Amino acid sequence: MLLQKSPPRPDLKNADEKAQELILELELHQIELELQNEELRMAQEKAELFADRYIEFFDFAPFGYYEFTDKGEILELNLRGAELLGGDRSSLKKSCFGFFVTEDTKQTFNLFLEKIFQERKKVKCELILTPHNGEPIYVFLSGIPIYKTQHCIVNVVDITQNKIAQNLLIANKELAFQNEEKEKRAAELVIANKELAFQNEEKEKRAAELIVAKEKAQENDRLKSAFLANMSHEIRTPMNAILGFSDLLKNFEVTGEQSEQYISLIEQGGERLLNLINDLVEISRIESGQMELVLSKCNIREQVEFIYNLFSSEVTRKGMQIFIHGELTAYESNVMTDREKIYEILTNLVKNAIKYSDHGSIEIGYRLRREHHHPELIFYVKDTGIGILPENIKFIFDRFRQGSESNTRSYEGAGLGLSISKAYVEMLGGRIWVKSEIKRGSTFYFAIPYFPMVRTLCPLSSHLS
Repeated sequence: MLLQKSPPRPDLKNADEKAQELILELELHQIELELQNEELRMAQEKAELFADRYIEFFDFAPFGYYEFTDKGEILELNLRGAELLGGDRSSLKKSCFGFFVTEDTKQTFNLFLEKIFQERKKVKCELILTPHNGEPIYVFLSGIPIYKTQHCIVNVVDITQNKIAQNLLIANKELAFQNEEKEKRAAELVIANKELAFQNEEKEKRAAELIVAKEKAQENDRLKSAFLANMSHEIRTPMNAILGFSDLLKNFEVTGEQSEQYISLIEQGGERLLNLINDLVEISRIESGQMELVLSKCNIREQVEFIYNLFSSEVTRKGMQIFIHGELTAYESNVMTDREKIYEILTNLVKNAIKYSDHGSIEIGYRLRREHHHPELIFYVKDTGIGILPENIKFIFDRFRQGSESNTRSYEGAGLGLSISKAYVEMLGGRIWVKSEIKRGSTFYFAIPYFPMVRTLCPLSSHLS
């Protein structure tokens, strides 16, 4: 009898299916675990790589890195950090960073730590450190707190060179400022020296002016004394003659010849007094500015001839000769000028020539000079008298002066004639000068603008004004 195969049981079939599903899940889980392990391995490799790099960066960074407690204790530091403090890493751990901070910046370091842990944010400051067996260095600190700890990470940078450069820059600026101040001061001193020199020059000028003024005042006093003495002599001498000879005529019997002689002497004394009074009046008018020009027609030849005739007898009585030397034509002789001033000038010059000459001759001359842009009439009076000392020529035209002060008693006169002549010449727009040699005589010149009669009065008045 054949055995019949029995049909599969439904419960066994289901179990197989579940087992297959379980095996599949296990295989999938295994794959997932292997993938996770691979990811972990790769992550670990990366972490180890990053850790190595961090350590490398940490140790060999160009800046100092530290981990501090809130008390400033060093928990960790890199190689550069140890180098900044002048020691090795192992010996510097657990030491206090504040030990290396100088006294004048220690308070700044304490405030730096307080702010980091109180404000829980990044804080910066500058300190001065004193490394073991080294020179002080300037450092810049930047620190941040570590999350949920009382530790902080601090970055320390050596800024000594920057500080030195900054200090040098400040020193240079200060030096430049000082140099500028010195230059300003030097400029001020130069200005002050110039001002002082100017003041000294002014003082010297003032002193020189005072000396000149003093000398002039002394000279004026001397001249006043000499003038008063001379005036006294000039007044008393003719007055004594007038009074004396008048008394003789009045109280004594005199002959007709004596009477005429006395009367002549009285007339001479009167004329001398009148001349003195006229000179004083003229000089007073000149001083007060009351003297004016009176322009009119003047014939130079006739004017000179009149003076020649006026003084020829007096010159002859002294045993001398008088000449005229004229170079003007009849037409050129007619000019427009102040004829009275010309007369006074020539009269004074001729009187002086007669007074200071005892022999020889007197020459009156005139000519027309055309070399200049404006023609000039040049007059001169030449004598063979005593002459003038060179040192006296400079004041010969001053008032109350004569050729020599010692002559005031030898030669009569107040010493006003030449100063009056000089004033008249200048009023006419001209100039006056003298050339003289001792014991050989003197020549007085004066030149005035030449205005022939064909011209109108306007240009002459304008020129003279």
